[in-house]
Amino acid sequence: MPEERSLAAIESIRARARQNQFRLSKHATKMKCVFCKEGETRPQQVTMERHNEAGEPIAVIHNFPAEVCEVCGEEYYAAEDWQRAERLLSQPPARVAQIP
Repeated sequence: MPEERSLAAIESIRARARQNQFRLSKHATKMKCVFCKEGETRPQQVTMERHNEAGEPIAVIHNFPAEVCEVCGEEYYAAEDWQRAERLLSQPPARVAQIP
């Protein structure tokens, strides 16, 4: 049953991501990385995953806008993009996939 829910969530996110294509922010600005304190960030589209308690990915969003450090790879997300992703993840799945 948990595998069915995980697959359903992944398929649902994929469908919604295709409908609600995330775009890189037009007002993105370079900033100094607060993690490594050496690199600067640059706008990039990344793959964002949500994991369950066991650390397994249960949802994946491709082409998610982020600011990524050129040195360490730390990702920073705009609040409005994060909230949009949270809304997508909180909705029930559009369809359910089963593994034989």
